[in-house]
Amino acid sequence: MTVSNGSHGMAASARWALSSDKRSLLVVEDPTAVEAEPVPDGFVFASEDLGVAVQRDGVWDVAPSPDWRKLAAGLAFVLQGRERDKIPASEWATLARQTGLSADSLRKGAFTSSGMSLAYGFAQPAVYDFAVAPDSTGVYHPIVLPMAGGWRVGWSSAGDALLVGANPARAGDDESSPSFVAVDLRGRPIPGETPSPAMVPWTMGPTLDVSVPVDFNEQHTIAAGARTIESGSGWVRVRERSEPRGVTHVVGPGTALVATASGRFVAALVPNDSGKPGDHPARLVVYDLGQGRE
Repeated sequence: MTVSNGSHGMAASARWALSSDKRSLLVVEDPTAVEAEPVPDGFVFASEDLGVAVQRDGVWDVAPSPDWRKLAAGLAFVLQGRERDKIPASEWATLARQTGLSADSLRKGAFTSSGMSLAYGFAQPAVYDFAVAPDSTGVYHPIVLPMAGGWRVGWSSAGDALLVGANPARAGDDESSPSFVAVDLRGRPIPGETPSPAMVPWTMGPTLDVSVPVDFNEQHTIAAGARTIESGSGWVRVRERSEPRGVTHVVGPGTALVATASGRFVAALVPNDSGKPGDHPARLVVYDLGQGRE
């Protein structure tokens, strides 16, 4: 499962977080444009306990709830000027239909997403609740809140409030939200003092950049329960404790970065064989060893 199917920007950083029991994994590809301007992210959330693997493109931010049973995302929308001096009303109207909000509220809630050209970004919070069954095709759909906000998202430490971040002050991919509002899963404000977002245990991974080579021959191992994930010579392999010494099975190309507790889900960098000039030399994927495929 490819972590991001959207734009990879001029460069992209990888990061991931594991739940405290290491049975759930969240992997994010965070690209940036020229002058570090924001580009929407892509993510994969995978859980051994819940038996789910969800991929989504087009978010500004994503954060698991403290119990890792829900996932908040700031859905990303961008309107580009494309050498025009303003965004046509028809494009605001199209975005209004996509978000279910009025064009006037979109204009008020948008932020400047480029310092070099006319471009606006818009954020809308959404929540994946994995207690709700997927649709008939097995797809999990988020609850999209009828409000603007979500440049940054988080949860209260008790997990009973979604924290929706305000727009960035500048057009920078690493900008924080200057403030948060606490809401329930219907987007209704929760009275009282707004808590600080619970910390997510992010690990910063490699940078994907055309000028940064990736060594797929590096040898290393990851212990994951009864499995050992091995990388080297361009391949990710798995060794089962129950099998004879020296017996391994090829998972796929690349080099492993992190695995869940039992080794079912493995995040890895794999060679990018798109052949397009200027593409990054690697892409970020999550292997599902339970199903034997990316």
